[in-house]
Amino acid sequence: MEGNRRWWAFGLVAACFFLQALFVWWDVGPRPGSTLAIAPQARQGQALFRSHGCQSCHALYGMGGFLGPDLTNAARRVPPARLDELLQTGSGPMPAYRLGASDRAALWAYLQAVDATGQGTPPPPAADTGPPFAAALARWRAQGGEVPVDVAAGAQIVDDGACAACHRSFAVDATLRAPDLSLTFGHIDERQVRAVLAQGRGIMPAQGLSPTQADAVVAFLRWLSAHRDELAPRRAISLRTLPWFVYPAAPAASTASDNP
Repeated sequence: MEGNRRWWAFGLVAACFFLQALFVWWDVGPRPGSTLAIAPQARQGQALFRSHGCQSCHALYGMGGFLGPDLTNAARRVPPARLDELLQTGSGPMPAYRLGASDRAALWAYLQAVDATGQGTPPPPAADTGPPFAAALARWRAQGGEVPVDVAAGAQIVDDGACAACHRSFAVDATLRAPDLSLTFGHIDERQVRAVLAQGRGIMPAQGLSPTQADAVVAFLRWLSAHRDELAPRRAISLRTLPWFVYPAAPAASTASDNP
């Protein structure tokens, strides 16, 4: 009797492994229309991305390095001007590459092509378009609230600096999972906030803000922490819309996928 139970258990485990292998084989196999042709300029950017070893620190479609942000959907989060600045001056452990204007434009075209596949992250909610903190202020105004001038100015600085590319807001919408900015004043005080802005911390560089700009950012972060519960977006979760199994298309020279 004991021997029969062991054989049944072994058979069940073997069947599970077989079904899992079959599902993965079916799910990652190439399908008609699953690849995306990219323009010559984007292909030039792809070559630059590879030749400079960007994927040793940055991931695409969740595959690659983990030191820097995942760049799969960076084109919708990081403005071209901010990308130019990062490539010219570097940021934290990322060195300055000092690429020419045509090369920077090619990299931007490539990031747009990667983002255009629609893979890597769920579609953004239709109600929250635009910069994330501007959207938070819009929700507050829609509830009849007023936004002080310095708070609005601070939110604009935070959005323009693409801070949400690394920092979470309301525990969602970030790649690097840096601290949630809506909890800033629950964790550190104003002196520490100003020190981080002026000197940086870890891989976050110094922001180079003027005293007026720093005051505005501090005012915004204090206001954000105070109104976190009211500002947090209310999103209904549908199990059908979650990307349970999302893989990039099979790599090819004419696709936006950059997986080795």
